[in-house]
Amino acid sequence: MINVEIYSDDPDDHVLVDRYWAMNEDGKFKENVADLLPYKEIKNIHQLTQHISQVSQAWDRNQTCSHCEGFHQVFVRADIRRTLQKLKTRCVDCRNLEEENQRAEKLRLRERLEKLTEENLATDHDYSEISDDAALILLALHQAINPRLLSGTFMYRDCINLTPSDSDFFIDKLRNSQILLSHYLAAKEGTYSMNGDEIWHYPAQACFFLVPDSKLGRSENALSILENRDYTDHLALRNLWLDYAVADCHRYLLDQCIDYDFQLEEEESKQMKSIFRTALEIHSVSELWSMVWKIVKDAASLSQRTYSNSRKASATIPGKAQRFLEKVSKGENTLKQWARREQHPEGTLGQVFWDYFSIDATTTGSEVFRIFDVVIPSSDEVGLLILPSKELMAKARADGIEAEVLICLAGFIRQGLSVVDAIREVLQQYSQLGLPQESEINEEREDLGDD
Repeated sequence: MINVEIYSDDPDDHVLVDRYWAMNEDGKFKENVADLLPYKEIKNIHQLTQHISQVSQAWDRNQTCSHCEGFHQVFVRADIRRTLQKLKTRCVDCRNLEEENQRAEKLRLRERLEKLTEENLATDHDYSEISDDAALILLALHQAINPRLLSGTFMYRDCINLTPSDSDFFIDKLRNSQILLSHYLAAKEGTYSMNGDEIWHYPAQACFFLVPDSKLGRSENALSILENRDYTDHLALRNLWLDYAVADCHRYLLDQCIDYDFQLEEEESKQMKSIFRTALEIHSVSELWSMVWKIVKDAASLSQRTYSNSRKASATIPGKAQRFLEKVSKGENTLKQWARREQHPEGTLGQVFWDYFSIDATTTGSEVFRIFDVVIPSSDEVGLLILPSKELMAKARADGIEAEVLICLAGFIRQGLSVVDAIREVLQQYSQLGLPQESEINEEREDLGDD
């Protein structure tokens, strides 16, 4: 029933251990522990069992590990069981092995995190190449967490003043652009763990830092590059405003739902954000607030009826919003300018939109789209430059300067030129390659005619 290993060279210890664990056929111990005393200098039972544990190890064959099926290590007679049973916890050997593996895994994780952090801290960025939408978010983030953006690390929760809601979404835009990187070692212990060769983490506990400008580092002077630039990527700015405006509408919706003890499911929130985004192409944020106030109030009245409840009523909100806007488009409903609630700040990104473009919650989507006008070249305009463009890229490939050509083209578009005008400018920039000149383009236009 008991397996014993004795590690002492003293024959008396061997006799003592054998007597301590000796059992008869009925599974009872042959001798009382008190009968084993005194033993040399040992006078009490506690000292005796301690000595036995130091010179030997014992395992109960009636108790097996649920993991490895090995026998359970025992230290005193009270640990013995008279019937077969599985341990609820792992045996000592399994626990020791598990602890050893965990130490090795922690060491491997630490080494990975140190390497990744070192690589991230060695990264820089040319701030003049930051996209217009990311630049505005970065300026707004600086206002939201000043001075931490330039001096240390921060977490998602530190950025809640960036936008009325969903600030994590805008932080992820900067992370995807490699403007913000993770500082793995700054996060508290337990944030990261290994799963095979992959690193898993709790996003809410992750820490980030601003990648410095390649020349000016992480400084106010570096941010001034963004403050003083011309913002001409109207498509990116339009989409950023839509993202922000949806967050502004969503915050108002959440506050209204809290007032009436409604809880929107994730899918219902997604539906409302989609509805907001479409409506914001025409209407203002404040007008959609008036719609939200109306439909949530109607849902609250519905929840009081005998056949309904809070959950059923809140599920009707997306449908109510869609039907309300359909009636608005037909002239059967009207939208009013609604005031921003006191507990509902616009966020620093909203302040940036006002400072740079005089756009706020009362600006209609139609006006925003006029401000951020996106010119799409007509098929006739594109047709005029098909041949010159092919010639340009053919010669660029021949001379191995495709990248320079594309960068030059992107630069002209960023300055506000239409795609057609940008191609013409690139043609002039690379005239040394023998590309078609403006006169040749005009001749081609005459050949094509002005149909």
